[in-house]
Amino acid sequence: ELGVRLIDELDTSGESWKKLDELKEYKEGGRIEVFQAGEWQKICMIKSDFNAQVNAVNVICKMKMGSARAYGSTHSSHYFNQKTEDSGVSKHVFLCDREATNIFDCEKKEATCSGDWEATLCRA
Repeated sequence: ELGVRLIDELDTSGESWKKLDELKEYKEGGRIEVFQAGEWQKICMIKSDFNAQVNAVNVICKMKMGSARAYGSTHSSHYFNQKTEDSGVSKHVFLCDREATNIFDCEKKEATCSGDWEATLCRA
């Protein structure tokens, strides 16, 4: 079984919440988790390759919103840092090209996560 979900439990304290409140035009968002190896896993931010990070986020938004026109904005998970203990950590980052429509069709690269999880806000 493969899947994708967005954990939208927000940290509503401090400046992070005020900034997030300005982004209400986005329809769906949260910390990105993928179901692989029998469990839900957080995925790491791809800090070394901005294009790959944006492409991966856009693929997630296409999958979640069911629209080829959907896209997202990348965010550090400090907006969505609640319930992180409820899931594992992926050993991979997903390197997607611009045309990808499914995160599991993207190239996977083994990675060690430093604890900064990928999050997104999506709109179509």
